[in-house]
Amino acid sequence: MAHRIPIGSFLADERGAVLVDWAILTVAVIVTGNFLFEEVAAATRHLAQDLSDTLGEIRVTGSFSDFDRYR
Repeated sequence: MAHRIPIGSFLADERGAVLVDWAILTVAVIVTGNFLFEEVAAATRHLAQDLSDTLGEIRVTGSFSDFDRYR
């Protein structure tokens, strides 16, 4: 069975290794999150522009007053 280390002694580690590990992990998560957010935002913006252009090209020939005629 593996030897268990109490969480208190892990957090009280004075060598600084735990602090450095957590700092590196925190920075990595933040940088990765920012990168993904920027990529998703750019892709969403591009998709919205394409959709807007496509919908803008559709010509509507009828109107709501023509509704009864098409029923």
